[in-house]
Amino acid sequence: MKSIYEKALGKDYDNLHPALQKKFGLTSDSKKIAIGTGIMKRIWGGNILMKPILRIGVTKHLTFPERGEHIPFTLENVAYENDRGEECFDWIRQFNFNKPRNFDATMTYNMKKKNITDYLGLDQDFISDISLQVLDNGGIKITSSPIRYKRVTLPKAINGQAEVIEWYDDSTEQFHIFVEVKNHYFGTIFGYEGTFSIQYKTIK
Repeated sequence: MKSIYEKALGKDYDNLHPALQKKFGLTSDSKKIAIGTGIMKRIWGGNILMKPILRIGVTKHLTFPERGEHIPFTLENVAYENDRGEECFDWIRQFNFNKPRNFDATMTYNMKKKNITDYLGLDQDFISDISLQVLDNGGIKITSSPIRYKRVTLPKAINGQAEVIEWYDDSTEQFHIFVEVKNHYFGTIFGYEGTFSIQYKTIK
């Protein structure tokens, strides 16, 4: 069974680093969850005019207002089949400030568009289309389209586009992650970069 990322990348999937192939290759048949633990070297961004929106996003597991350096975090990835029979891949991120903050998403493969759709937050009503690129170092670059609320594209004033770069360093045996979400008018809404390691656990 091919994962949603293998479907989207096609032959380019084989050029991913083996550690990324293992992680992005999870399917509902795998019966495994990838649990990443690490440190965010820094978390930055957020024009003062965006602060109210960042606070609203906390309850929906979309955004958070806190910023800092050397922030512990966890990332859980699990693939499963939803009630509609669609293969899904969850991203459950938790950043451990004084209060834990979450940034969650569920991705599925869009058969019509031949790409991945990203459903953001707890309610999954914020949506974007995802494009993938394999990098020369075997890493992966994930770029989102402008975000839609259900079927309606959000105004530029509050919209954001994300860029995610993830790669594996054999010398340290760690994953590296860089994420930046930008707004057309206000620049970086939030960004983070850090390192983590992964353990795989069997699930029922």
